[in-house]
Amino acid sequence: MLENLIAQIIEGIVGCKARKMGFFCIIAVMALAFVLWLVFSHLYGYL
Repeated sequence: MLENLIAQIIEGIVGCKARKMGFFCIIAVMALAFVLWLVFSHLYGYL
């Protein structure tokens, strides 16, 4: 599921670059960063 979400975000970034929608690119990048932060905080929590 996580890989699917990351793939959707990457597709969104590529798609909005093609359509020149910078605002949505920023939202997508922030969402991706938040997801990665959640994942890494969980991983470090288990260590």
